[in-house]
Amino acid sequence: MSQKIKRKSAKKIHAKGVKVSSQNHALDDAIQQYHAGRISEADQLVQNHLRHHPTDADALNLAGLIAHQSGKYDMGIRLLQSAVQLNDQDYCYLNNLGAVLKDSGDLKGSVHCFEKALELKPSYVLASYNLGRAYQFMGELGLAKHWYDYTLSHQPDFYLAHSNLVCLYKDQGEIEKAIEGLKIAIQQNPQNAIDYSNLLFCFNYMAGADPQAVFEHHREWARRHSPKTLRADGDYLNDRRPNRRIRVGYVSPDFRSHSVAFFIFPVLSHHHRDQVEVFCYSDVSHPDEATQVLMNSADHWRNIDRKTDERVLRQIQDDRIDILVDLTGHSSKNRMMLFGGKPAPVQVAYLGYPNTTGLDTMDYRFTDALADPVGISDSYYTERLIRLSGGFLCYQPSDPTPDVSELPFLSNRHITFGSFNNRAKIGPKVIAVWSELLRQVPESRLILKSSVISDAETRQRLLSLFVQNGIVESRIEILPYLPFQDHLSLYHQVDIALDTFPYNGTTTTFEAMWMGIPVITLTGEVHASRVGTSILSRIEFQDGIAASENEYIKKAVELAGNIDFLKSLRKSLRGKMQASSLMDQEAFVLKLESAYRGMWQSWCAKLIAEGNEHPDVAQVRFKGDVTLCIPDAIQYLTPDILSECQNWSEQEIDFVRAFLKPGMRVVDIGANYGSYTLTAAKCVGPEGKVWAFESSELSAAYLTRSIRLNRFDHVTLIQAGVQNSDRQAFLHLTPIPELNEE
Repeated sequence: MSQKIKRKSAKKIHAKGVKVSSQNHALDDAIQQYHAGRISEADQLVQNHLRHHPTDADALNLAGLIAHQSGKYDMGIRLLQSAVQLNDQDYCYLNNLGAVLKDSGDLKGSVHCFEKALELKPSYVLASYNLGRAYQFMGELGLAKHWYDYTLSHQPDFYLAHSNLVCLYKDQGEIEKAIEGLKIAIQQNPQNAIDYSNLLFCFNYMAGADPQAVFEHHREWARRHSPKTLRADGDYLNDRRPNRRIRVGYVSPDFRSHSVAFFIFPVLSHHHRDQVEVFCYSDVSHPDEATQVLMNSADHWRNIDRKTDERVLRQIQDDRIDILVDLTGHSSKNRMMLFGGKPAPVQVAYLGYPNTTGLDTMDYRFTDALADPVGISDSYYTERLIRLSGGFLCYQPSDPTPDVSELPFLSNRHITFGSFNNRAKIGPKVIAVWSELLRQVPESRLILKSSVISDAETRQRLLSLFVQNGIVESRIEILPYLPFQDHLSLYHQVDIALDTFPYNGTTTTFEAMWMGIPVITLTGEVHASRVGTSILSRIEFQDGIAASENEYIKKAVELAGNIDFLKSLRKSLRGKMQASSLMDQEAFVLKLESAYRGMWQSWCAKLIAEGNEHPDVAQVRFKGDVTLCIPDAIQYLTPDILSECQNWSEQEIDFVRAFLKPGMRVVDIGANYGSYTLTAAKCVGPEGKVWAFESSELSAAYLTRSIRLNRFDHVTLIQAGVQNSDRQAFLHLTPIPELNEE
């Protein structure tokens, strides 16, 4: 289904379903308020009207729409059912009732309403479009396609029907066709950010896509849809102390039973509350048990479902969020336009999307050195990459989960391969490689499972691609969506899991390994095609990592031929995961928090260095008539000494004052807050030169402020240090031994 269908919900039940009575001015006003997005005002007006006219079907219809917009599905359904009971010949009421039923999760009920509306008015395109959407949500892609085509036959310029029809191609694995259709849709409507995000998402599935071209497309999205003006760093009202408890906000529509939950729960539940205050901005339409678990792991929970980006931005600013973390990217129901407005001083991309956001306002992205190799991947991101040691993922399996079973080969006497990745990831190259693998492992079988494969047309089309590659249908088993516990139990039938490429699986790889199934993955050039390599490397399973399609087949064949090894792996994989960084939740969150602290200090350092008013900066008049800017915090030793003594405690400082003469050149390594740097600058004067090396960004910021304050234009501060690099470093200095350090 379309990556953005849910974001289009406001279009499907707009005021075409509301009758306006020219003699009923109170209801007219309510409708105008509803159109303007002033839902509370509209609700007050319509409720007042209903107190005097409780059987006004138009008013009940409008009240139902208002309840739906407020997320009150049960109330909306009751009100719209009342409207339909009063006038069951009104196709608008039926369409609106169907839309609310669909959003409440009653897809079958919604289909009945849309069909009945079309019986009353066959040309009613809102109902036929919504019927297509309902079938798309049900995974019935053939029926969805039929109703989108039907809609377009009655109204060729129905933009949303065309857009969703194009996205069906992605769901059916026809990525190039989807991309071409989305490009046409964008040409017709260049300001539609949703279609452009859908296009960006599709590029991740495309074999042979040029990384530079994909990057440029992401940049183009930002150029088109990001705000043209942004607030300056100095305009944020956040407390600017670099070492205080920081406020971190996580934004996602997937705080529910979703893949993201397996990786964000360890983060939320292990944050150290003395260091981090956790806010979650939940864009979830239908909360479930997983939502409640995640909610209990946060300090503050904000429901932002159906709220505009402007309202959410104000909420984030009111909450004084220091670091805002996006968990969605350009995938479904994203908030990229919100992040484009930079509601928080620091913004981070993490999870949910395997590529850059393209936003200049997204400061950082969490990854690791295997998923994004140093010096190779950086140029394809607008974000600064933060590579976490031990991997960028930490997993929490569901509880309970089925036990690991015996190797199915022992009872089947044939190898069963399996891949439970979504259909869009199974492209022509993947099918060709898997077909060759099946040929090289006689009698082997392949199990595929995906929600959209429940559609008969999609399933048959997939089977036909294997037949075209010489594989008989009987060797391929295609299964539809299953409840979660049944989904995990299905791994009891699998001997070896096959990863997709160029878009690797993530949750599916973790699930397979947790159930004792080794995974074969193919390493590619970009993040989406290197996640499998990152995951398998954490448990040192190099036997599953291939560098080419031929090696992928070779490794899978070798693994299939080593039954004793498969038996051993099945018993040990879960334990290996538990002992690895993939599930060391405490250590992972410490690394994450350390990165957050560095990000926050970096932002604070920028303000300090620029000379902005700052509560954490004190000035000390230092011996020799120089002024030092230092942290206004007594817990730091150096500032405490400088504040008390107006001099540095080491006798060498007096030697420096006596030794240095005007015009001399000086290098200060490890400059800290600048006691020696500023003293040297004063001694050598403007005709001399001082180079100061300080690797700490925060210390360097104070020193920068001091250099400007003292107007020492002959001082060059270099934010670097030997400890910042694992490589051998050389620094060529004057031969004067007193000024050299090893």
